Amino acid sequence: MTARKFLNITDRQLREWQELLTVRWDRIDMPRARHLLKEHEQSLRMLEEDGGDLAQARERWEAAKSRAANVQGQLTAKRELLGATRSDLKRAQTNQEQAKSNSVAGMTDEVRSRLTGRIGSPDDGLLDQLDNLESDQQRHESRLCQVTWEEIDERLARRASLRPEAAAALAGVDLKVVSS
Repeated sequence: MTARKFLNITDRQLREWQELLTVRWDRIDMPRARHLLKEHEQSLRMLEEDGGDLAQARERWEAAKSRAANVQGQLTAKRELLGATRSDLKRAQTNQEQAKSNSVAGMTDEVRSRLTGRIGSPDDGLLDQLDNLESDQQRHESRLCQVTWEEIDERLARRASLRPEAAAALAGVDLKVVSS
């Protein structure tokens, strides 16, 4: 211990002794002090008991701490997911840029000749056939879009209004009455 620390400790002790000498013993009220101590201890017990304000506050604190830990865990998981998604996006953008740069160059003559050898070259008849198939597909799709629920309801109502024999015949069921 240094001399300065020792001197500071000695000065502090001297001041405490001097303050103690100024206290008048007749002014010290021990019964009142004991009574106050008992009141404070009783108040503290009431606060710490179940259902007391302190117990409720402690429960709320623990619940809030638990919720905060859960939120922190979720936040960490979301950050990890965000990092992985950003990494995937960057990788996809790199692949896209590479594919664009590859597609700008087009097919080489060697690749074109191999492809032609494998699948042949399309002739005008085949191209016309593909064109017709595409327009047929579009016509069918547009007709399907034009059929409304009202038309469907009407068709179902017409079927229901047919006589049972006609409806059975339409359905391919043979109704023969068997007499006993």
